Amino acid sequence: MNQLRALAPYSHWFLRLALGSVFLYHGLTKFPALGGMAEMTGMPVFTDPCGST
Repeated sequence: MNQLRALAPYSHWFLRLALGSVFLYHGLTKFPALGGMAEMTGMPVFTDPCGST
């Protein structure tokens, strides 16, 4: 039990890491679709980082 008490000051980081990984997992698949979303909303978004046309 004393080993867990030593980790108590850092316990909030475990929750942040878990939630952050879930957000990244569900959000990274949306980045390739930025061009379609920008076209649909009519907003100018720089979507081609290589600069090729």
